[in-house]
Amino acid sequence: MKTTIFILLTALSINTYAQTDLHRIGQTPGGSSFHVNYDSITKHLFTGAGTSLWVYDMTDPADPVILAKRPFLGLINETILSDNVLFVAATHDGVYALDVDSDTLSIIDHYAVDGLGDIGAYDICLSGDTLFVADKFKVRRLKYTPGTGFTSIDPDFALFGSFCVAERGDLIAVGKQPSGTVEIYNKNNLIIPVSSWHNTNIRTVQHLQFSDSDDHVLYVCGGPTNLFSKSWFFALELSGDQLIAVDSFDVSGVVLLAQANIRDMDSRNDTLYIATTCAVDSSMGAPLSYIPVIDASGLPADNMNMISYLNPGLWHFDVSLMDGTPYLATASEWLGVALNDVTTSQPLDTLPLMETGGWTQKAKVRGNTLWVAHEGWGLAAYNTDSLKFANGYMTDSRILHLYSQLNHFFVGEFEFLNDTLLLLSNGDVYNLKPWQQGGKPQKAYQLNCLGVSLHNAFTNTGQRLVVGSEIVGFAQQMSLFNPFDPNGNSLKTIDLYNNPNSITVTGDTVFYGMKTGVSGTDIFLAASVIRDDDFILIDTILLPFNLSGLNAVSVENNVVAIGKGSIVAWYSWNGSEFTLLNSLFDPTMNAIDVVLENGYLYVADKMNGVKIFDITSGTLVGQYEQKTGWCGNFGYQDLCLDDDGLIYLSDFNAGVIMIERFDQTLGTNDHKIPPDTVEENILVYPNPSSSFFTVEFDNPENVDYTISIYNSLGQKVMSIDNVTTEKQTIETGTFKRGIYFIELKNGNHRYKIKKVVIE
Repeated sequence: MKTTIFILLTALSINTYAQTDLHRIGQTPGGSSFHVNYDSITKHLFTGAGTSLWVYDMTDPADPVILAKRPFLGLINETILSDNVLFVAATHDGVYALDVDSDTLSIIDHYAVDGLGDIGAYDICLSGDTLFVADKFKVRRLKYTPGTGFTSIDPDFALFGSFCVAERGDLIAVGKQPSGTVEIYNKNNLIIPVSSWHNTNIRTVQHLQFSDSDDHVLYVCGGPTNLFSKSWFFALELSGDQLIAVDSFDVSGVVLLAQANIRDMDSRNDTLYIATTCAVDSSMGAPLSYIPVIDASGLPADNMNMISYLNPGLWHFDVSLMDGTPYLATASEWLGVALNDVTTSQPLDTLPLMETGGWTQKAKVRGNTLWVAHEGWGLAAYNTDSLKFANGYMTDSRILHLYSQLNHFFVGEFEFLNDTLLLLSNGDVYNLKPWQQGGKPQKAYQLNCLGVSLHNAFTNTGQRLVVGSEIVGFAQQMSLFNPFDPNGNSLKTIDLYNNPNSITVTGDTVFYGMKTGVSGTDIFLAASVIRDDDFILIDTILLPFNLSGLNAVSVENNVVAIGKGSIVAWYSWNGSEFTLLNSLFDPTMNAIDVVLENGYLYVADKMNGVKIFDITSGTLVGQYEQKTGWCGNFGYQDLCLDDDGLIYLSDFNAGVIMIERFDQTLGTNDHKIPPDTVEENILVYPNPSSSFFTVEFDNPENVDYTISIYNSLGQKVMSIDNVTTEKQTIETGTFKRGIYFIELKNGNHRYKIKKVVIE
């Protein structure tokens, strides 16, 4: 085990070097439901599906019809319809005016909410032609004029933490984070608040709304004081210059399971419907979370009374009464949009759910198909060309959707075991052959594994599966499975004491981050070979001293790259030993994933986009800069590249963002083989081999082919040109023992890679 006491980090300024700024060219069409807003005149339901806006025609609530979709880069917090203009507030993306009559929701105008820190369009309200925008620091005013668009109005007001706004007559109410303060302003004097109020039970004010019947009563949706404690709802009365709490109630969550967070509400005649995120109570349908239905018509003289409740699902963020119908629409994180009949006393009286999508975890591209794992929605597959804005965006984009049967709708990772078998992170294995032939995938069998990272390995005992798993607060492990043994247990498990997402596999070699024990502080990059169904440690090297863990590892040829937080580094690897080549420090970066491709290191920066480094010079040569749609622990999750260099960046809120390619030397998509037409008539035998193997394939017209052989590090060890027969025998006497990959090419037509084990 090698240690490095002093490691010199190259400090990197992103302005030091010439670089290419990359642009978004496409995006997947949905995310977890976060916002709903119903317009009774048009009978349209506006849904914030993560960062995508979906518009439904709800003329028949039992048969909703999607009219339009539009992607943004910020989480959609609020929408307001005024005539034929739809105003949209999107975190970090700003405020939009959209043509609601356009089937593409064409943009009329956009106002970017810029500034230092975590600011964005967190809430808006409309008074006449003026929008009030809470940006988590202050409240801005925008005047909207048809034909002109937005004009900023000075001055800004309600400085420091303004998160939500509401208006009524001459009054503007502002809710603040993290102080939990409510301020009331007169629109004619925005310098000094008329009144303010604070309660220690509220840390974050999530939403404000005036009473339907009394302009001086204000409802306050209060966030929790900590993650799983009670969340509070208050009714305030403005009496002169005093804000007085006239009544309140609270809801509770379950530690390590459900967060109580009163986020939003809607009301009719002061009957209130409260979105509590995941408040649970055994008397109200636990473990389902509930929406309290409150009679507040007696305020301020009388108390509020809970008269009913609804169970629309789990983790609901927003509600909207569908006036003119008996339904309440609920944005449910895991289930999409739920419609509950509020005229009955049945909490589960719900129409079929409308799927929108889920929080995005990981993506992989194969052929012309992008596969995306979602938390709360399962696994979706998209035709990549249909996701491009230039091609009409989102037309018939989704071609497959799989739910994880064992673990609800959660798919955090997936792996293709071969051309027809697909493994989900909960152990479900699907046979894709029926789908490739025009039918539906079939559940094949179940593996006894749960993993956050899955990787194929090709070993001396055959194909194996390396699984990284994590039980929060208990164990971070790496296990070995036979992927074709239903219900098989782990063949070998070792402790990592480090993020199991840092695992990557090349052939029979596993690269990963590890500590030496649960109490250890030093993080090592390690390499192990899989031999006889065991992990045999080859080498370790101490990572830069200020790394508290390792998020990601990538391997190309004889280079291994790592990333965590503000540090990336890369090492040479000769099959038995690591040598540090370079390390870079960028205080503005938070590396969550890394990909090595053609001598460039692509870094998914958790909160800011993608950075691209030339590993020869160590310089920043390209970037895609965009703040993610939410703050805190959420952000960009994962990064992958297509064969032609297109970049796919997974965003927890925004799905997968397609970014133009940086490396113009990589190939094009023109000759890709889609997953349902993969060549199958290629044989390699014997396999394993000790002295020779034969490659056999269909070549009835005696076309020239090239056979290339690569070792497990991706290094080409042999190439045979002008192969015109249907069989080619290759001597392996000079090959070292290990895994090799055979590639068959005819011009630009690249067949799938076959694997062979040399003993």
